[in-house]
Amino acid sequence: MKETTTAGIGRRGLGAWLLSCGLLFGGIGFASTSQAEMAEGFAEGSRPAPPSAEQVEAGKRVYFTKCVWCHGVNGAGDGPGADRLWPRPRNFNAGTFKIRHTASGELPLIDVDLFQTVTHGLPGSAMPSWEGILTEDQRRDVLAFVTTELVKDRSWQD
Repeated sequence: MKETTTAGIGRRGLGAWLLSCGLLFGGIGFASTSQAEMAEGFAEGSRPAPPSAEQVEAGKRVYFTKCVWCHGVNGAGDGPGADRLWPRPRNFNAGTFKIRHTASGELPLIDVDLFQTVTHGLPGSAMPSWEGILTEDQRRDVLAFVTTELVKDRSWQD
């Protein structure tokens, strides 16, 4: 005899429903938590101070160890592995970063959004999550290098 709950769905159906609810509400909790964490250290809608030369140099070492294989020596998205990736790696030279984690209608927090991308990766692309591989400082340093040395039109006054 098939065991059912009072609502008439089987245990598997109930399990699937509970799993779905957990993922939904867990995702909402993650989104709200990460939104608060993302803005930590950044005033909403503002840019941080330019990074130090030490941060940029440390980021360069990380970039040429971990990122160059896809993004290329000059950050043009033309690294040795780029031809085998779809979508192709981002060309940093243009300074256009389309992935943002801020809500629609809000000013993008470019540095925060980039940090989130490096930390969590991009689903549906070859961009991996670097959390657990690179320390938080290494992730910030590599972004200091990318945004100061590879993005050609970065302005700290905008």
